[in-house]
Amino acid sequence: MIDKLGTKWIEIDLDALYANVRAIRRLVYPSRVIAVVKADAYGHGAAEVARTAARAGADMFAVSCLEEAIELRRAFFSREILVLGALPENQAADIVNYDLTPSLCTLGFARALSQYAAKRKKSVPAHVCVDTGIGRVGPFYDEALPFIRKVFALKNIRLTGLYSHFATADDDLRFARLQRERFQSLLVELKRNHIRFPLVHLANSGGVLNVPGSRFDAVRTGLLLYGIYPSPWRRDYPRLKSVFSLKTRVAYVRRVPKGFSVSYGRKYVTGKATDIVTLPVGYADGFPRKFSNTGQVLIRGRRYPVVGSVCMDMIMVDVGKNSRIREGDEAVLVGRQGRESITVYDMARGLETIPYEVICVLGKRLTRVYIRDRRVVEIKRMIPEF
Repeated sequence: MIDKLGTKWIEIDLDALYANVRAIRRLVYPSRVIAVVKADAYGHGAAEVARTAARAGADMFAVSCLEEAIELRRAFFSREILVLGALPENQAADIVNYDLTPSLCTLGFARALSQYAAKRKKSVPAHVCVDTGIGRVGPFYDEALPFIRKVFALKNIRLTGLYSHFATADDDLRFARLQRERFQSLLVELKRNHIRFPLVHLANSGGVLNVPGSRFDAVRTGLLLYGIYPSPWRRDYPRLKSVFSLKTRVAYVRRVPKGFSVSYGRKYVTGKATDIVTLPVGYADGFPRKFSNTGQVLIRGRRYPVVGSVCMDMIMVDVGKNSRIREGDEAVLVGRQGRESITVYDMARGLETIPYEVICVLGKRLTRVYIRDRRVVEIKRMIPEF
């Protein structure tokens, strides 16, 4: 029998997730909550996150691509799933067959969708995506009316939503407000032409926090679900709970002398006799090579430095002499141990990146462990047993 937990894992606190969804709902009410679970719910597990978010009151769910949507639907998930982004025409059939809600960005896809829906004698819900300044997909806001009219003429499509996406709601609020004004101008133009969408949404997590006037009928929250703020925390923000921890176990302990070199390239040489601990996690698991000689981990409630080059599968830690650390001891790379903690923000600062990237690059060798009421309720190995 293969060890279910393995040597390295991610812990997901489902109670914290539940509490976060409830807090977001209170903040944005009466707007609806579209829970963004793309990229496997930012590494947390799309199906598991979606089920908990649904129980907490999320109204709808969003993913990035068809493959993610089908995976979620096959996980016995019956809620409405919005597929964000532009879709190719050859995916129209699967959108209809799996009862998904696509984003309409091109007329070619919209026509293909309507034609296949007609064959199946179905009417397919869809949202129109317009570009107000992010420069990715969809017609520009000031050119969207003709596109929307043509899509409205397609008999087997029901336009149930209209949305755009912020480019700078995390930092440059002046441009974010300009995007909101552009989106609002389109809504006014549509109203003059007697066109109405049942669900209008613009705010992402940054918009929810920083541009309250952008909440409209619904908000799309991704990062906030997981207790991570896209911009520095302020007192008027809701207090969210951390959902995610990254842990491993000490694989090897070695006493080494002064002048001993560690890892590839001999970029760390001990200044005195010390204990070097090996942890079975590396850049293939999402612990970046940039943390060579700069990263930190927690073992037995104390903070220790990562030394030498981060390997594909291992890192080494200098724990000093007489640390009493033993093989099998738990090590925390992200999370809390005793009074010490290492956060996703700490890692993001060290990498000069954003929290999104830190959690999205975590590898499939990391087992996902789901916790509710302080008990493990599910262990999900990303590499199947054989």
